[in-house]
Amino acid sequence: MSRRVAVVTDSTIDIAPERARDLAIEIGRVTYVIDGEPHLIELDMDAPAFIARVDRRTQRASSAGVNADDFAQAYERSLARAPEVLCITMPRKISSTWTFAITAADLFEPGQVEVFDSHQVHLGEAALVLEAAEHARRGVGRAELMAALGESVRHSATYIAGPSFGVLEDIGRLRGRAEGMADQYNVQRVGDDEFRAFATAPSLERAVEGMLEGMAHDVPAGVPVRAVITHVGAEAAEAALREGVLRRHPGSVVESYADRPNVAFFGGGTGSFALGFAPLLQL
Repeated sequence: MSRRVAVVTDSTIDIAPERARDLAIEIGRVTYVIDGEPHLIELDMDAPAFIARVDRRTQRASSAGVNADDFAQAYERSLARAPEVLCITMPRKISSTWTFAITAADLFEPGQVEVFDSHQVHLGEAALVLEAAEHARRGVGRAELMAALGESVRHSATYIAGPSFGVLEDIGRLRGRAEGMADQYNVQRVGDDEFRAFATAPSLERAVEGMLEGMAHDVPAGVPVRAVITHVGAEAAEAALREGVLRRHPGSVVESYADRPNVAFFGGGTGSFALGFAPLLQL
C-alpha cells in the first residue's frame, strides 16, 4: 500500500536513529545551549560525549526549539515520499518549536503540511510519533491520524526519575554519580503542556512504582499502549517498568533505549530513567 502521509517531528523524541529510518520519520533538531555554545541534538549523536559535556558546564544549560529552516528541509524530504506531511511537535505553550513548524509549513502549498501539537515532550511525544508513523506506513491518511492522535493525547504522558540532586528545581542539570548517591529519587511528570513535580521516592523500587501509579491516572488499566523507556545506567528500573506496563496493559508494545542523551539531561545523570506512553491508535 502506498504511503499517503509522511511524519516529521523533533529530536526530543530520542529514539534510535535506525528506528526513525525504518519508519521514514524526519527529524528537526532541537538545540541545547551549554556555556553559550549551541549543540544540535541528533538521534545519532555521541551520547556519552554529550552527557560528559553537560556535566562539565559552568552555567545552567538551556534549549532552543527547532528552527524553521530545519523543518522546511524535513518537509521537503518527506514530500518526496508522500503527498502530505504530518508534523508532530512539542507544545506551543512551552517551546518555540511549534511556531517554527508552522512558519515552515507556510512555505509550502496549502494542505501539504499540517502541524499537530502533541502537548508532550520527550517520550510521550515519541509514543505518539511512533504510533502515527506505524499507521502511516500502512497507508492511513492524515485526517484519520490527526483525529486518533487528538483522542490519544488525553491519555499520554512522560514520567522521568532521577536521583535527587536538584532535578526538580533545576531541570536539565546533571549532578552526581551512582556511587555515593542518597538513595532517593525525584519523579516528574511531563505532559498537558507542562513539567511538574509528581513525587519524591525513597528508593528506585518506589520510584518505579510511582511512575506506574501515575500512569494509572492517565490511561485506564487494560488499555494497550505504546510505551517507550529510556535510561542511563538504570537497567533494573527498565526491566521493572517493562514488566509493570505489560502486566497492567496486556497487548502493549514496549521499546527501550539505553544511554540516550535526553534522559540524562532531564533526569539528573547516571541512574536516571523515563517512561512515556500513548494508547495504541485504533485505526
